[in-house]
Amino acid sequence: MKNELETAPRRILRLPEVLARTGMGRSWVYREIAVGRFPKPTKIGRASGWDSEMIDAYLASVLGPLDAQLPLFPIQQEHGGAGDAS
Repeated sequence: MKNELETAPRRILRLPEVLARTGMGRSWVYREIAVGRFPKPTKIGRASGWDSEMIDAYLASVLGPLDAQLPLFPIQQEHGGAGDAS
């Protein structure tokens, strides 16, 4: 099954949505742009915004594959209480 990011259409994101997706603040975004670690916005008329695919790619590069982030917990079997005959 594809996740939401893979099925979302490509679009221009404005700063508030970029901040929501990254969880970072405005000054962090512009500081990271200045040092070349974050995608630059694209100017569209008087406004500017970020390509949603560039932001998704940035987040994937920082976070890595989802599988690598999931902790491996041993499967615990439930044991019956004191009244069980097992």
